Amino acid sequence: MKNFLGGYSGLVLVSSLLTAAGCATPGDGRPDAAEPGKFPSVTFHGEASTLGATVRRLGEECGGGLVLMNGLEERPVGPVKLHRNDYEFLVRRLTQETGLVAHATAYYYFLHPPEYEVLRSINVEGVLAPRYAEPRTSISFGNGTRLYNVFGVLSRNLGITVVADNVVAETPCGEFFLTDAPLPAVLNAILQSARLSPQAFAIESTDEYIFIRSMANRNPSGALLNAEALTPDQQQLLARRVYVELPRQPDTAEQVLVYQAALTLEATLPALSAQLGCPVRVAPGLEDLPVNFAVMTHVRVATVMDLIVRQWPIAEFGYEVVGTEIRIRRR
Repeated sequence: MKNFLGGYSGLVLVSSLLTAAGCATPGDGRPDAAEPGKFPSVTFHGEASTLGATVRRLGEECGGGLVLMNGLEERPVGPVKLHRNDYEFLVRRLTQETGLVAHATAYYYFLHPPEYEVLRSINVEGVLAPRYAEPRTSISFGNGTRLYNVFGVLSRNLGITVVADNVVAETPCGEFFLTDAPLPAVLNAILQSARLSPQAFAIESTDEYIFIRSMANRNPSGALLNAEALTPDQQQLLARRVYVELPRQPDTAEQVLVYQAALTLEATLPALSAQLGCPVRVAPGLEDLPVNFAVMTHVRVATVMDLIVRQWPIAEFGYEVVGTEIRIRRR
């Protein structure tokens, strides 16, 4: 599942990255105390390399959990030779050599510069609907992977729906890996690695989906523009449950699609129409709106359309049902 993809959507948006702030100072390199027994002992022999490459190899060979904040991957690391050492010893070795600090959680250590301590406050557990406490996964991604790829693969593998608006989705994550971790811990790690300020985004969660939006995104939760005029058949169309993978669905179940950039809305319409089971049209002038990779599992057609529209952080768009068609247009 490790991907090293980037990309740009074509829509001029600025990611809300956290800037350095605060006055914390490094300690002796000793990480916070972790819960005993959660992390394996480490046997690892590595030559001098970069921190990103070292973390990547540790994930492949040793497991456990390390999360590196984006932007630190090129820091040099000397030779690392460990034999059945405690995980905390490994983390202390990395922090002492790089000048970083480590925050221990039950499922991973988060490595960051001391002035970015505010990232530790990211915690989705009190926000997610109860159903998301149970799913667990092992996951790893390479530094620079855009979050839309991370959330899309996570959604596909767990059979859930995690979608972000374009501001958040275009943000690159840092190098990270987690082993058999619950979804809330995984989301915390992803957002921390991406260096997203806790004040820059909000999370909405229902039994159908998790939606992560930038605070500048003022789109209403519902994008349907003619709700009062719907016939019973049209209401039934919007209530139908579907699986949707955009910009297009893989040709086979074994094929894994990840993307370096968004596709235009016009280019996604054939796949979207086929997966929704009805024609989807777009008003003239909106054909080039960007659609990032997203996977939506067992959600209503109405939810698919709401989440597509809400990815565009400008509150100018919506959709309507006309006959047996869905049409995307300006409000």
